[in-house]
Amino acid sequence: MDEYKEGVELYLGHLREVEKHLKIAERVRNEAIIPAVNELRYSGRYLSEIYLILVSELAEQNTKSPEKLILDKLRDANFACLKAKHDIMDAMNAQLDTELRSIEGEFGRRVTVEAIPNYHDMTAFVRDVDISLVSSREDRDNIDAHYDEMYKVHFPKIISHLESISDERCIRNLISCRRRIARNTFVGILVGTVTFFGALAAIGSYVAPEIPASAFPKSLNAPQSENQK
Repeated sequence: MDEYKEGVELYLGHLREVEKHLKIAERVRNEAIIPAVNELRYSGRYLSEIYLILVSELAEQNTKSPEKLILDKLRDANFACLKAKHDIMDAMNAQLDTELRSIEGEFGRRVTVEAIPNYHDMTAFVRDVDISLVSSREDRDNIDAHYDEMYKVHFPKIISHLESISDERCIRNLISCRRRIARNTFVGILVGTVTFFGALAAIGSYVAPEIPASAFPKSLNAPQSENQK
């Protein structure tokens, strides 16, 4: 029974942790993280199977002992919780990346960088988390340790960044910045156009100096005779 108790306590600890992260993530996303929810559903199914083993003769139909079956199901339930935890981290970093790309796509890089001063830091942060996620897959024997570290270091920052770029003040700042840049661009074009046409007008009004008659040969200046006319 001590083995069962240890497995159940481990499961309940994982479940509480995952539910906390999931609630935080869904509050920011305003939607469920379906892969994580599915994993929690699987973990619940494993517990139901444990109950079935305990109250029925299912164990007698299996080559494994009831104890072994129960421990296997507890292990599967714990593993499902861990996978749900991984899914939440993956989904939230992908969400941040998508939101940043969407903002830049809608407002343009110049407006985005000006309106969100730490925009470059955010995009660099997303890349760092991606690297950590890839590293965790390359070291599967220690993947849970990698994710524990990411939850300590990266997860709070992901939530903070998502909250900041979805804040109403950030949206207003983006819109205001876009209008200001568009207005300044228009004024710059207008001033440039006026300057250009002003220069053309100055060139067109230029008058060549009058050449005195004395500068021409006398034959050209002498009055023509009647016959010459």
